[in-house]
Amino acid sequence: MHKPIKICSAFVIGLLLTSCASSNGGSSVAVGPGADSESEAAASFVSPAPYLLELAIPVLDPGLPEDEYASIDKGIWPELRHAEANRMAWMLKMAADKSQSFSTVRVTPTASVSADIYMLGEILKSNGEDLTFKIEVVDASGKTWYTEKYTHRTVSYWYEDPRNVGQDPFANLYVEPINDLIAYLKKKKPDDIARIEEISRLRFAQSFAPEAFSDYLEVKRGQVHLVGAPAADDPMVMRTDAIRVRDKLFVESFQGYYSTFAGEMDEAYYLWQRDSGLQASATRKAKQIAALKTAVGVLVAVAGVAAIANAPTDKYGNSDPVNVLGGTAAVIGGGLLVGSGIGSMQEARSHKEVLGELGRSINADVAPRVIEMDNTTTTLTGTAEEQFTQWRGVLGQIYEAESTPVGTINIVEPCSDGDDIEC
Repeated sequence: MHKPIKICSAFVIGLLLTSCASSNGGSSVAVGPGADSESEAAASFVSPAPYLLELAIPVLDPGLPEDEYASIDKGIWPELRHAEANRMAWMLKMAADKSQSFSTVRVTPTASVSADIYMLGEILKSNGEDLTFKIEVVDASGKTWYTEKYTHRTVSYWYEDPRNVGQDPFANLYVEPINDLIAYLKKKKPDDIARIEEISRLRFAQSFAPEAFSDYLEVKRGQVHLVGAPAADDPMVMRTDAIRVRDKLFVESFQGYYSTFAGEMDEAYYLWQRDSGLQASATRKAKQIAALKTAVGVLVAVAGVAAIANAPTDKYGNSDPVNVLGGTAAVIGGGLLVGSGIGSMQEARSHKEVLGELGRSINADVAPRVIEMDNTTTTLTGTAEEQFTQWRGVLGQIYEAESTPVGTINIVEPCSDGDDIEC
């Protein structure tokens, strides 16, 4: 009658020992490309797309709450996330460049720049062990082509392999969104591509002369539709096309900044990935062990109480001392396991406190740029986004000043070793 209780206690304790052993000795199961691909050659690209469109990759959304510093409680440093948002955009650009499927690929501070298609991203998780980001691809008409999540988990032993020093464990993950976009482009018809390119061109022109180009574009349900086209020799089109060329050169001038930023960040970032990844893995395993110890501890304690309550008695009413002793031991052991589980949870929280320390020192400021126009100069200062806003103001002045030849505009890029304009 009392055997089931003894069997239950033995089973629970055995389960605890087996689970703890497997937690300490096993390796994490990789999600995404798979563990085997991490130490091998870089991921391959699908065959190039038949159409070469302009691709803009705005700096990713860092995925932070409105009160950014509230995320620190979750082990996320805002400074680091903003730096990652810049770096990941550059990693996607590098993957897109290698695919040879786009006429130009540019990282931009916002999605307000002129392009044919936009790859909008948001970081959902990044802790060195797991990387998950969301990609939304939108064309110049504002139509969303698709939205997809990309994720990968790095096994802990990846960081222990000396061959991987100075390597990004998630490098292959950035290839997947590019391959998906190429596959989608291959399904497009030539007429669709031509329409997207013309909408992109006319939207830029309309931003300077709404009255002149409003008859060619129509907005319905948040999307821009092409309802006509100006003549190829339309002087206003030629004028805005010339300004658009300068706009593209300005955007191109920022690619050196994003490249330098990513390069200077790499060494410290790889160290952070390694330390944070190992700590994130330890945190996750500590939580698993803590939950297991707590749950099993409660079961063992309950089984102990039941053993005492159901202990057989002799003719004098005294309980069997063996059952009482075993039940008491189970109660005490269960309590110790619960306490150990709580201690493991505290250890897990302590791991989070050291994540993201390197993010405090990462600065995404941009050096000033000087715009030389005839006998005047304009200095653009502030962040990349602020400089782009100022640049749009300069373009507006160029358009309004009909007598100003576009060819006299010169963009002076900053020195690579500092913010001083004069090197």
